[in-house]
Amino acid sequence: MNLAGLKNHFSETAGYQLGIVTPILRMDDHGRQLAASLERLRENGCEFTHLVVHPSNESSSRDFFTNAELLQEREDTKGVYDALRQGFDHLIQRGITHLSWINADDLLENGFIDVLGLSRQFPKAIVSGKVQWIGEMGESFGHVPQWRHRWGMRELFARNIPPFTQQGMIFPKEAWLSLGGFDSGYKLIADSVFWDKALKAGFKVIFSSALAASYRIRKGQLSGNQAKANREFATWLRDNAVKENNRGVSALITLLFRLKNSPIYLKRFLGKQKMITSKAMEQGSFH
Repeated sequence: MNLAGLKNHFSETAGYQLGIVTPILRMDDHGRQLAASLERLRENGCEFTHLVVHPSNESSSRDFFTNAELLQEREDTKGVYDALRQGFDHLIQRGITHLSWINADDLLENGFIDVLGLSRQFPKAIVSGKVQWIGEMGESFGHVPQWRHRWGMRELFARNIPPFTQQGMIFPKEAWLSLGGFDSGYKLIADSVFWDKALKAGFKVIFSSALAASYRIRKGQLSGNQAKANREFATWLRDNAVKENNRGVSALITLLFRLKNSPIYLKRFLGKQKMITSKAMEQGSFH
C-alpha cells in the first residue's frame, strides 16, 4: 500500500485509533534511535498515540520522545508486563481501539505502515510483520523465524517455540479485555501465554511480509535468560495443563518449522555470529 493509498485508507476507517506503549527504565542512545524511528513513521503518514511508561526516577524521556505522552508507573510495579498493563489500560480508557508495544532497545521500521494498513482492513485480527535481529550498533543478523499457518501455532507454543514475535505487531483491544491482559506473574513469557490464549479463543493472526521492526540483541538483557524462561514455561504447562493434541503432529510441525527457517540458521552459522544459539532463535519472542 503506497502512502497516498494509506492516507485514503485512514480516512475510510474512522474510529480506529492505534496506541503504542514503550516501557522504559532509563533513556540511552537506543531509546533515542527508537524515538527517531517513530518520527519517521509519523512523517510517512502513520498516525498513532505513543505512550512512554517510566519509573519515577526517569526524567529524561520527554526530552527525546517529544511527541509522546508520559505515564509514571506505580511504585509497586512488578516488571515490564505490569508496566505494559498500566499503559494499555490507560490507552483503552482514552478510547484507543488497537494496541502495540515496542521496547526502548528496539526499532519500528517503515514496513510497520503495512501492518497498520492490514490492521485497519482486518480490525478484529492480530497483525504481525516481519522482524529482524540487530546488534548493539544496528547491524542485521537476519530475520526472526515465523510460522504463518494458523494450524500448528498452538502446537509450537506447547513446545516453547513462539511462531511469531511481538515487535511490529498490532492487536485489538477486545483481545486484551476478553483475555484479561498479561499474567504479570510471568517475567519472561507472559506475551507467549497471552498469544496462546488468544489463539485458543479464536483470534486470527494475519502476517505482513514487510519488515516492520528490529529487535536488538545486547549483552545482559533480561529476556536473554533462557534458563529462567524455560522454568516459567514448565510452570505454565503444569499449572494450565497445556497439552499437545497429537505428539506426532506436533513433532511434524516442529520439523517443518525448523526446515522452513533453516536458511536463517544457516546464515547465522556461516556468519559465525555467536550472540545467540539456534535454540534461542526459535524461542525469540523476547520482551
